[in-house]
Amino acid sequence: MATLARTTAAIGILLLSFASPAWGKLDLGVIAYLQGDYATALRECRPAAEQGNAVAQTILGALYHHGLGVQQDIQEARRWYHLAAEQGLASAQYYLGRLYVESMGAERDSVQAFMWMELAASQGSREFVSARDALAEIMTPEQIAEGRKLAKEWKGKERASRSQVLPVRETRS
Repeated sequence: MATLARTTAAIGILLLSFASPAWGKLDLGVIAYLQGDYATALRECRPAAEQGNAVAQTILGALYHHGLGVQQDIQEARRWYHLAAEQGLASAQYYLGRLYVESMGAERDSVQAFMWMELAASQGSREFVSARDALAEIMTPEQIAEGRKLAKEWKGKERASRSQVLPVRETRS
């Protein structure tokens, strides 16, 4: 089941990676990840991830999350997923939410998990909607409300930051 989920996510990542030909060697990293050549995936994806590419960041998150070609490091996985999730990549948001659910002790946070899964689900994936709904079944109504509130605030923050990036051209009549 975990292999199927990883493969499904990887296929989604692969499709996203071909959306921009400027990503260069990242394509090689995605293909290597799909083929189980994790050392090559790490080598080819790291430069793009360090330059802010959300797909590459998600792949690095997956490598560290599952200990694929690297020593498993949940904190490092969380860092890479978070960087990609902040850019709005649904698969990164979903996996970041899963990390919050799977974590032990103080790191476990159902509200944060719900927030990230809500954001991922809002992008239309049935898998992400099902995961969010399954999580909601074990949460209190107050926790769900807080998670939804955080997701709504995040979306507002994202829209505000995007509008600041776009230049405004004044026209004179």
